[in-house]
Amino acid sequence: MSEHKLDPKQIFNERLTTLGQLTAGVAHELNNPAGYLLTNLATFEHYMSLIKKYCQVLQQLAAHGDQPQLLQQLAQLQQQANLDFVLNDCDQLIADSMEGANRIKTLLLELRRFALPLHQEAETVEVRALLTSCQRLLKHELKPHQISLDLPDSPLWLHAVSHQLQQVLLNLLLNACQALGSSKGQIHIQGQCVGQRVYLRIDDSGPGVALELQERIFEPFVTTKSTGNGLGLSICRQLVRQAGGELSLIPSQLGGACFELSLPAATRDDVFAAGD
Repeated sequence: MSEHKLDPKQIFNERLTTLGQLTAGVAHELNNPAGYLLTNLATFEHYMSLIKKYCQVLQQLAAHGDQPQLLQQLAQLQQQANLDFVLNDCDQLIADSMEGANRIKTLLLELRRFALPLHQEAETVEVRALLTSCQRLLKHELKPHQISLDLPDSPLWLHAVSHQLQQVLLNLLLNACQALGSSKGQIHIQGQCVGQRVYLRIDDSGPGVALELQERIFEPFVTTKSTGNGLGLSICRQLVRQAGGELSLIPSQLGGACFELSLPAATRDDVFAAGD
């Protein structure tokens, strides 16, 4: 594989590999809101049957006047159904269901943007927003671990192909999760701007990279995993270099593996243009 010219088909295949690794976690995260949506709908269906019975008695009262038997039936229904609670709970059911539906919608949109990116050209990218998108897609994988995010208060802007940078970050975060395995570990994400460069570090408390592999870890087909094709980090480095940056393995503060991305910061004109 050429160091300077990337094969678009190879990049696409690697994205599909990453997408495949995300599938189980995304399915789990979709299952949770889908589950309580179904539960809420079943409860809402029960509530509606009670409200319908109450409305039917009201209609009879409207048609036949204030008959004592109907008034007694209405009072019994109101007491048995606890309609005051039902009506208040309906508001909460609707709010919870809307939240669940929005979670599903957001996750599916993130997945679609990654699988079928719309923008193939470089654009102005805000680092926190991109990391948030990655964390949503990797919520299931990241959940067992302690995640710390250290970014400046002011936004960090890059000029890059958004979906390619996302592919790099997803790959590095997935690698960190896989290195930690099922045991609870730490992942520290740090970003800062120094001069005209933005630096991003992803550090984990896993076993790290063996000394004999450290110099070759970005070479094609070199991997620390028992499965995989060993192309992920090689493609990541090439994507970063294509964006005018560098991807390096540096000493870890957590005892595991720490990867640092150095990328050109977006110019002020780029940022202003992005806001138009």
